[in-house]
Amino acid sequence: MTSEPRPPYPETPGILTFLGVPEGDVEHLREGMVAVAGVSYDLSGAGLIGARFAPRAYRETSQYYAGALARDEMVEIITGDRMKRPGRLRILDLGDLNVYPLDWPRTEAALRAAMGEIARQGALPVILGGDHFITGPRVQGFADAGRERAGGRIVSVPVSG
Repeated sequence: MTSEPRPPYPETPGILTFLGVPEGDVEHLREGMVAVAGVSYDLSGAGLIGARFAPRAYRETSQYYAGALARDEMVEIITGDRMKRPGRLRILDLGDLNVYPLDWPRTEAALRAAMGEIARQGALPVILGGDHFITGPRVQGFADAGRERAGGRIVSVPVSG
């Protein structure tokens, strides 16, 4: 009798989310929350592909650590150092952002708009996946929202070093 090989991550019932956190929409975000979103896009490179599979892979492998969110203390795996968590993390998984693989201008606009919506809610965006090409629209959307929240000005702080 042969059986199917088991996946290298814990299987979870229901909708797969990063660390098993609740899923939601941008409207559910509040100031200070962390918004996790995936970007399944990797068509800007001529050779290496695979970043489009990263959002699902990150969500699957994060299931190993899902229980750590319920604890007040976490242990660093390599050093064994114990770390206290600074309060309750409020994380929401927004699913994957819309991309249009054969229409870069439309994808660029959608990513910029989505990042702006997340940042306008006062949430910290964490993006899973995507290739290097998606960085520009994400930064632009974040800056757009920052300018709106700051009344049209983004102030830079000099770094001493």
